[in-house]
Amino acid sequence: MENIAITPNGPKLVESVVKHTMTSAAGSLHLTERFASAVCFATTRTNCSGYPGEEHLEFPRASQRQKLKFALGREAAYLALRQIGFQSGPAVSRGRGGQPLWPESVAGSISHCYPWSVAVVAKGSRDLVVGIDLESVDRLREIDIKNLICSDDELQWVEEGDFRERLLMVFSAKEAIYKALYPLYQSYIDFKQVELFWVGEQRCFQAKFTDLKLPGFVPDSLGPVYCHCEDGFIFSCLICHLN
Repeated sequence: MENIAITPNGPKLVESVVKHTMTSAAGSLHLTERFASAVCFATTRTNCSGYPGEEHLEFPRASQRQKLKFALGREAAYLALRQIGFQSGPAVSRGRGGQPLWPESVAGSISHCYPWSVAVVAKGSRDLVVGIDLESVDRLREIDIKNLICSDDELQWVEEGDFRERLLMVFSAKEAIYKALYPLYQSYIDFKQVELFWVGEQRCFQAKFTDLKLPGFVPDSLGPVYCHCEDGFIFSCLICHLN
């Protein structure tokens, strides 16, 4: 494993960011489904081997870091699944678009922000969707993505506050939306097809869609995307019913 400079409170900080966002989402949406989250940290794992049944998911040409990220994500997934009753369920396989394939009656999402991986799962009806994204503000030190992801109104909101933090909030929330919708509709969603509006008192984004045509999708059914920032980390979470 490569050497990584990590602050002593790093793992606890990431867990705090995830917990805060999940609490906001669950409380505001009055979810009745059983849901859980788990965070895994690279130093807690010494190898990249998968779980039984995952042999076909291996990446022969992947780097050691890529293999470790995948293993951490699956470990977080299984830890979260155990919390909702799947003590020894089937392997979490991978779809053609790279999305996790969850057990029947489960919706979930995995996010990687090396050296952390996060998984959120919820047990409920078929129209339940889950999308998450974890980011570090340090990611934007050398990358300018504003023209790729922002509408004019979003960019104005970004420029009215902490530029890097708000820009990554927009990016993270749109990633969470994509990861929530892709498993159902198997369709790419461009950043500019989603426009976000920040609701400060609720600490969440509301979304509207532009020229997005997904069979059976009712845009107004999409719930809020909760987004929490703390000490350089940003975590976005969308959990909602689409009907």
